[in-house]
Amino acid sequence: PLVWEHEGNRAIRDGKWKLVAKEGKPWELYDLTADRSEAHDLASSEPDRVNKMSATWDAWAARANVLPLGAWRAKNNATNAALSQQRHFTLKAGDQLDRTEAPAIAGRSFTITAKFDATTAKTGVLIAQGGSAQGYALYLADGKLHFTVRGRDGVSTATWRESVTGVHTAVARADAQGPLALSLDGQPSLRITTRARITTMPADGLDMGADGGGAVGSYSAPNKFAGTIEAITIELDAP
Repeated sequence: PLVWEHEGNRAIRDGKWKLVAKEGKPWELYDLTADRSEAHDLASSEPDRVNKMSATWDAWAARANVLPLGAWRAKNNATNAALSQQRHFTLKAGDQLDRTEAPAIAGRSFTITAKFDATTAKTGVLIAQGGSAQGYALYLADGKLHFTVRGRDGVSTATWRESVTGVHTAVARADAQGPLALSLDGQPSLRITTRARITTMPADGLDMGADGGGAVGSYSAPNKFAGTIEAITIELDAP
């Protein structure tokens, strides 16, 4: 059998049978061969199967330290309470902030201002926070500047129109509702509409000049920047 749990939602699949339950709800049973869309709950007509499969799930949950259900919520709340309360960050090349020190960007609009020299670099990460699940990265790829935001609803990237070399100041902004903006040297911003929003605080911290965790953008981590970073500031809007 395949057995799993996520945030209180639980399921087990054994052959064509799938037993599944949302958090706090009773078990539902589906015959996936006859009902691929899981539209017809057979739990009431197959009580013995429900009991047998749920017992297998219970044994797995005890062995895998899944119980008690809902404990993840208390843990997350305690962890989130310890997050940074700062709204302004001034960073330099090589700086690293762990999750509790990094900007608390979940559900927040924020602006990144980066001063850098790309004379000797066509690729590399200027700044990245988060990883392959949620986060953002400002980086160069093939000489172009990219601002990527990755969230539960997908990933979106704003890419500057012209190639970038030499000394520049870039301003990237992620709105809590999804839109992204990217500007270079005071030029009118490139704006894109997206549903890629950072809704929970990323597990990975923040890295300057590389992406030391899971890759946020379409590159292979750590993707170090070979140019020079003068300074990067991050400003979070008020909650």
